[in-house]
Amino acid sequence: MPEPVSPLDRQDPVGPPLTFDRTEGRIQHRFLRAHGTAAHVALTSGVAPRIIIAFPAGNRGVLLQGRIHNADVALDFDGPLTPLDEETHGIQGVAVTIITDAPELRFAPAVLGNIRTIRDVGYGARLIPRLRRYSIAVTGTASDRALSIERPGLDGRHAYAIQVEPRDGTTVTVDPDGGFTLHPPPTGQVCADIVATCDDPHLTPIPVDRLLRPSARARLTGTDAHRDLNALAFLAYREKLLAGSWQYLTYFGRDTLLALRLLAPAIGTDLFEAGLGAVIDRMAPTGDVAHEESLGEYALMERDRDRNHARQTGTAIPQHVSARGRGRSRTSPLLDYKMVDDDFLLAPVLAHYLLDTPDDEATVSVDGSRIDGASRARAFLGHRTPTGLTYADAIRQNLEAVIERARPYATSQSPRDLIHLRQSAAHSNQGRWGGRVPVGNWRDSSDGLGGGSVPFDVNVALVPAALRDAARLLDTGWFSGATDAQHEPGLTLADDARALASAWKGTDRHFTVTITADQARANLASIGHDRGLPNRFITDALGTISDEPVTFPGIALDADGAPVPVMHGDDSLVLLFGDPSPGTLHQIADRLTAPFPAGLRLPGAGTLVANPVHAGEDLRARFTAGHYHGTVIWSWPQAAYAAGIARQIDRPDLPATTRARLIAAEAILWQGIEASDALRTSEFWTYTIDDEGACIPVPAQGAGIVNESNPVQLWSTVYLAIHPPAR
Repeated sequence: MPEPVSPLDRQDPVGPPLTFDRTEGRIQHRFLRAHGTAAHVALTSGVAPRIIIAFPAGNRGVLLQGRIHNADVALDFDGPLTPLDEETHGIQGVAVTIITDAPELRFAPAVLGNIRTIRDVGYGARLIPRLRRYSIAVTGTASDRALSIERPGLDGRHAYAIQVEPRDGTTVTVDPDGGFTLHPPPTGQVCADIVATCDDPHLTPIPVDRLLRPSARARLTGTDAHRDLNALAFLAYREKLLAGSWQYLTYFGRDTLLALRLLAPAIGTDLFEAGLGAVIDRMAPTGDVAHEESLGEYALMERDRDRNHARQTGTAIPQHVSARGRGRSRTSPLLDYKMVDDDFLLAPVLAHYLLDTPDDEATVSVDGSRIDGASRARAFLGHRTPTGLTYADAIRQNLEAVIERARPYATSQSPRDLIHLRQSAAHSNQGRWGGRVPVGNWRDSSDGLGGGSVPFDVNVALVPAALRDAARLLDTGWFSGATDAQHEPGLTLADDARALASAWKGTDRHFTVTITADQARANLASIGHDRGLPNRFITDALGTISDEPVTFPGIALDADGAPVPVMHGDDSLVLLFGDPSPGTLHQIADRLTAPFPAGLRLPGAGTLVANPVHAGEDLRARFTAGHYHGTVIWSWPQAAYAAGIARQIDRPDLPATTRARLIAAEAILWQGIEASDALRTSEFWTYTIDDEGACIPVPAQGAGIVNESNPVQLWSTVYLAIHPPAR
């Protein structure tokens, strides 16, 4: 086992060590990136304490889940995280010392493996037998005993290991099932060193001083900005940008693209091209953007499940499943293409970088020299994917796919031809293959679209934007050779894309929900009482209802083409990517600023991503303050609203009254953002009502929360580029 080494003992080629902490509710988080090791350690206190050690390298880690104790156990760190000396056998790892005043600390058998395995087990999945083949070694005397837990990787190439070394009189005993218990000395605390190792190749960090443009670095004042930068630095690598820690320590296409677009005013070429390159390198030959990647033995298990399903059902593995992998190894990355929104995000984000980024400090190359925007674009587009395509050719495949997928609706104008969730993809909810995938946009929980299959954001914001920006990109001539037999003779493919974009205007009409004023008032009162809102919340909300019918766009269309009547915040993407009419802008501003339950504003906590006030009881039960995409607050949609409103205010074609309405809405939006500032790098958060009837933002964790929130999330670092307006 390599020895721990102080982060300050030697120079790191990527700059000084990165260390920072977060505390959210009952979870303490500590982060380290130094000397080839990057690690996140999370200590959860409670009756079932938990220790997680997560490594970006290989997206792997350790779960030590405490058994149920008779009383709360308060876990704490006793000193900093310490990287192992990787010069020993090339193994990276981290050592952490934990302490507690509990009379004993009892753990179930350790889970060592891929983070997705750990995540699944944390949400109740059973560990398959192959992943329970641990060897446990106890060394030392009864009073000075250490514990080693090891498991060979399923690929036969990697190994998973931790050591538990009691300190200061603490002792350890091993339970018959492979769990263990730490016992304190007669007088003193439980104290132990935990050492976890990782033999996957480490990722290459982007140096902190290369993440932002000089002007953005100059704006870094105060702890909030440096907190955001620390989070971004931990997630930013030249190979890829990681979606979030600890649960999503690998590539996610949608997260990467949205984060890049929102960070665009602040970041330099290193980060932008690392993110875009990771997306383009993982695209399918069909032009589809990969959503997520499975790594190492998790990829091996996925492939085995595919083969077993094919054998048991007597069916061949569909091409879209068998072709998901990159490389021939059973453990080479396995890519997931089931989402639909990321396919339509690439063109807008790429166009923003190549066509809208000023030729200024963003054009400084790695060696410090300056290059103009066109040269930068040509150099980037000349890179090659792992399959040998130039980036220009790979992007062209995506642009052509976007155009062809948009063509049916442009011709028919029928909602049946809007973009639906995918059919017949792997891991569907109707068997391993076949049926409708229950997810397809950023609301990718099983309840996120309320059972809908035609997402609002994809069809109203992203498809039109993708078509417009596909035309702009094709106009440059950088993607020559793009052809399509179906577009009109004499027209270029760019002309075709522009015509389709025009035909896609007004798709929001298919999503319109209309509620009578009387019914709206009844709905507000009922959900307000059901959710335990103070009377003043309900009174304030009722005050926004006039005698006119209430209209809003549903979150999706269901299988019958009817809108799912859940109010939502996906208008933020309409503001960010589109040019809505003044009337639409007024409606968006009204929903954004109306207090919950009439609208999306939750005074004191932020902007809700969903509001089921006008839905039936079955839908209301799927959109609560404990659901991943329910009446909760996500950081990035608030940022998208802020960036989108600022973009709309700058439009020269808006009436003065519309601009004034947007400026007023912007001020209210920022009140909510600043009210929950302490949580803004988190993935999402929820709320509680205190004894005085005030709404308080709280971390999304613990009882009643379906999905635990990450403390650092890529698209929650975007306030490095988005700031309160100086109006």
